[in-house]
Amino acid sequence: MDFVIDQRWMGEIIASVILIGVLLLVRIFLVRLVKSGPDILSEEQRRWQVRIKNLAWIAIMIGLFFIWAPELQTFALSVTAFALAVVIATKELITCLIGGVLRAGARSFKVGDWLSVDGLAGEVIDVDTIGLRLQEIDLIGRTYQFTGRIHYVFNSKLMAGSYSNLTFMKNFVVHDVQVSLQHPTADPALLMDQFREITETHIAPHREEAKKFNDEYEKTSGLNMHNSEPQLFLDCKDFSHYVFTARLLLPTRLAAALESGLTLDFVSLVRREGYLPPPLPA
Repeated sequence: MDFVIDQRWMGEIIASVILIGVLLLVRIFLVRLVKSGPDILSEEQRRWQVRIKNLAWIAIMIGLFFIWAPELQTFALSVTAFALAVVIATKELITCLIGGVLRAGARSFKVGDWLSVDGLAGEVIDVDTIGLRLQEIDLIGRTYQFTGRIHYVFNSKLMAGSYSNLTFMKNFVVHDVQVSLQHPTADPALLMDQFREITETHIAPHREEAKKFNDEYEKTSGLNMHNSEPQLFLDCKDFSHYVFTARLLLPTRLAAALESGLTLDFVSLVRREGYLPPPLPA
């Protein structure tokens, strides 16, 4: 069966093809212009990519509406019935589109922010009318490093549930360093003093930076945030089983390394003092 196009629609079809082709070429040109320069794009470059892509699609939709407006008026009743069927069939897609509009209006996050959605944490690397892409960050292991996995989250998921903006943690993080020791002859007061000394040694290079960040964040947010000074705690799980905890405000990029170094120094010191038995021979 031969497919025949109604001659009445030929002008609209040609205009639609030209409109889409021109706008897509303009979008490609502008995106390449933004990408020109370093291989690794800055957050501002990625934001401009998102703006260009979204504006191009909006322009295409508006242009197609004006091109086909006369035909839509002619077949108003048919279009209404067809639109109802489309709405029922594409409810999820419409929810994503509405979620995109609400998200853009609320401005609750932007490209470069850290988000947590249904237990999945990552940095927003792209946003479009349907959803967003997250580059996963390891929060469970508390390394705060990119895992290499990229997830696409639809706007409908953002509307159906809740999500958290974790951008505060992008530069600094409230990080708990815990060390467990068990020995009946250990003096907890003496161990606490040693734990404090080692903690002070490790955070000394970052104390001023942490205080400055904490003060600036409190000023901009109007909230009383975590004290930049270290907070030390001692917990006893059972007899002679002590858990030493240091709650620290640390640069996110160094948190895991600082925890490892502090733990190593403290355990090594305790072993030298004779509170821990020597390691078993290999």
